[in-house]
Amino acid sequence: MGWLSEAIRSQGNDIGGAITNTPTRQRMIDLRAAYRQALDSIRGDASLSELGRQQLMARAWRNTKDELARLSQVDFDTQVARFNELERQVFGASTVSGADAVSFRDATDRADKLENPDAALRALGNAELSGDAILAKAIVMRAWLAGWNPVVDQYAVNHPTVTDKLVELGTLRENLDSAASRLAGGMAGSLARPTEIANLSLAEIQDYANADPSRTLEAVQLARTRGEATPRDEEEARRQAARESRR
Repeated sequence: MGWLSEAIRSQGNDIGGAITNTPTRQRMIDLRAAYRQALDSIRGDASLSELGRQQLMARAWRNTKDELARLSQVDFDTQVARFNELERQVFGASTVSGADAVSFRDATDRADKLENPDAALRALGNAELSGDAILAKAIVMRAWLAGWNPVVDQYAVNHPTVTDKLVELGTLRENLDSAASRLAGGMAGSLARPTEIANLSLAEIQDYANADPSRTLEAVQLARTRGEATPRDEEEARRQAARESRR
C-alpha cells in the first residue's frame, strides 16, 4: 500500500470526514430520526383505527423513502462535481488554448503510451528534471487513471501543495464508487418498513398513503358532536371497527 492509499484510509483523515459529514448527509440522518419519531407518534395516537395507523405509516414511509433517494442523488452529484474540479486542478485538465493546448495534447499522447508504473516513474523523473510541468501532470493523470500508486505518490512527495487534493480525490473516488453501487442497486433511498405494513405490496402502500386516515369510532362520534364528521363517516367507522374486532 502506497503513501497516498494510507493517507486515504487513515482514521485521522480530516478530508474523508469532511466528505462523509456533509449538510446533505446530516439532513438524511435527521430525516431518518424524524421518521422514527413519526412512527412512534402514530402508534400512540388513540384517535386512529388500526387501519388509520397503517395508512399514516404508509404515507410516512413512502414520503421519507422518496426524499432519502432524492438527497442521496444530490449528495452524489455534489461529490462528482467536486471530483471533476479537483481533477482539473491537479492534472491540468482545465481549458487551455494556443501553444498550451498543443503541448497538453502532445503530453497526453505521450503519457498514454506508457505501459507500466516503472516506465511512468522514469518518464515522470525526466519531465520533472527538464521542468516540463505539462508532461509531468499528464504522466500523473495517466498513472492516476491506471491505478499506478507509486507514480502518484512520487508526484505528491515532489509537489506537497497538491497532496491534500490528491488525498481528497482518492477519498472521493472510493466514496463515489460505493455510492454508485448503492444508487444502481436502489439502496440509496432504502428505509425499513414498520412491522404494521411489512406485508403490504407497494401498490397497497401507495393506496394507503393516499387515503384519508381512518379514525376510531369514538373519535368520529366525538367529531360529529363538533360538526366535523358526517353520519356516513360514523357508519364507515362502525364497519371498520367491526372488521378489526373480527381479526
